[in-house]
Amino acid sequence: MVTLNWSSVQTRDVIVFKIKDRFYIKRITRISGNKIIVSGDNKKLSSKFAPIDFRQVVGRVILKY
Repeated sequence: MVTLNWSSVQTRDVIVFKIKDRFYIKRITRISGNKIIVSGDNKKLSSKFAPIDFRQVVGRVILKY
């Protein structure tokens, strides 16, 4: 997986973000001020997350191989 960390993110982008010492990959469902609402593509198995801050974003996924 390749990420780009100097571009802006938009709704529907897939991002990598960090909470404590763990990395997660989720899709942006909504952006509200300085907070990002994320959701997994598999709704049945996806973990629920509180809104994350832009500073937690590591990068936007641009290539999956």
